[in-house]
Amino acid sequence: MRLSRREILIITIGGVLLFVGIVWALIIDPVNSNLELVDKKIQYESERLSKVEDLSGRYLELVDRLKETEGKITADSNFSPLSHLETIASNFGIKNNITQMKPKPGENTRHYREAISEMKLDKVTLPVLVRFLHGVENPTGPNAALLRIKKLRIKPRFDDKDLIDAQIEISSYQPPSRDFE
Repeated sequence: MRLSRREILIITIGGVLLFVGIVWALIIDPVNSNLELVDKKIQYESERLSKVEDLSGRYLELVDRLKETEGKITADSNFSPLSHLETIASNFGIKNNITQMKPKPGENTRHYREAISEMKLDKVTLPVLVRFLHGVENPTGPNAALLRIKKLRIKPRFDDKDLIDAQIEISSYQPPSRDFE
């Protein structure tokens, strides 16, 4: 059986198309699919890397803030929060307005020991009270201790509208005692 040129040309073109189809189906298409999958994985992992870098920066910032805060916690065994607050009040000229100061139990953890001081001030103006509270939480000088306002209760006075009475709870922090660990 002898094939004509036309039949040979059709069979050759069919064979080439079949070969190209097989190469496409078995080699090129799977490789392209894998490349798309790899591109998606690269994009996903890049997003994860960016999140990890953000978290790493945030972690380092928090570590720095923790070290700064730990540096402010006073290790002085003779530190008295009440006398320290009295000194601050004296600096702001409201020592005579203190009607009561008393210690309250605070929280003890393995990282710090909290001492709470309750202070009552009578007949002070709001600007003076604000400056005092700012001075408590933002100390300056060599005796700066870490103090935080926990509670603040302000009542206006009925005899003079320009004056107020305030009840303040102030926390101070110290390193934990050795017997606590």
